[in-house]
Amino acid sequence: MGTSTNSTLGSTPISLRVLDPGFLVLAIAAVLFTWSLVSARTQPLTALFRRAVRPRLAAPDEWEDARPPRFAQGVGLFVVGVGLLLHLAGVPWALVAAGAAAFVAAFLNAAFGFCLGCEIYLILVRIGILRPTRA
Repeated sequence: MGTSTNSTLGSTPISLRVLDPGFLVLAIAAVLFTWSLVSARTQPLTALFRRAVRPRLAAPDEWEDARPPRFAQGVGLFVVGVGLLLHLAGVPWALVAAGAAAFVAAFLNAAFGFCLGCEIYLILVRIGILRPTRA
């Protein structure tokens, strides 16, 4: 049973907070987000796609700009990381909220092809907060 929604989370020992199943799942997600930002080519999900899925697909007519999806990975890492840190700090429901936000963003991308992080990137470029370098 998880501790993330317990109102007495602050008095729960950190060792039990770390062993919370939700914490472990989001920690794995944070590792995958970090891995994709550091070395997208060697990330396990990328390697699986390259070996199992890509050979079955036709060659693309054009390539997508990698900056928006990479930014989206960073947003996902930030959201999950904040949830993990707040959970360790004893904030009830922080882990659930972060996991739910990451799941909703992943669902939107998988079901509708709508990348929330990519859209945030494009908005930040349009209003001048981000200045992308030329490819």
